[in-house]
Amino acid sequence: MKPRDTDIPISLLEQLFVYLPKHGLLIYREKPREAFPSKAHWISWNRAYSGKTATYSHCGYLAVNVGRRRVLAHRVIWALQTGAWPDDRIDHRNGEGTANRLENLRPATMPQQMQNKAGYKNNFSSGLTGASWNKTSRRWVSYINVGGKRRHLGYFDTPEEAHSAYLKAKQELHPFQPTPR
Repeated sequence: MKPRDTDIPISLLEQLFVYLPKHGLLIYREKPREAFPSKAHWISWNRAYSGKTATYSHCGYLAVNVGRRRVLAHRVIWALQTGAWPDDRIDHRNGEGTANRLENLRPATMPQQMQNKAGYKNNFSSGLTGASWNKTSRRWVSYINVGGKRRHLGYFDTPEEAHSAYLKAKQELHPFQPTPR
């Protein structure tokens, strides 16, 4: 499925925004007089927005408005910096959806993005990613998800052993993000 924003011309983005790479921010450019129905609107808009941050928070990410459309800021930044819209998704290397410095962004597929997902908060009892207690076997068990399927890694005597098996499998099976966050 093609993302909805790819029909927006990059030249329009260049007219609307300035990217500050050090901070990963999009700033509104001053708009020309002909973009407004009156001189008063033009002056008012530029006083209120020109030179200010263009982004707002949306579902854990930053977004901007292009016309009447909401577009995720990291996609706009990618398009501005590379000259092309991404073919699929853009992943934040550090997992923080508001950290939009170019070095923190990379093209990704949905399965690749899932490799970069943070582990569960309680990890089903051990506090270690990939290690949980199995009541039936009365041992620690480890699983990893690959290609939408859950792989059983084995039963272990300690949560540390189960976690170690998970880390080893993650390095082999999740090359996009071989270390957990």
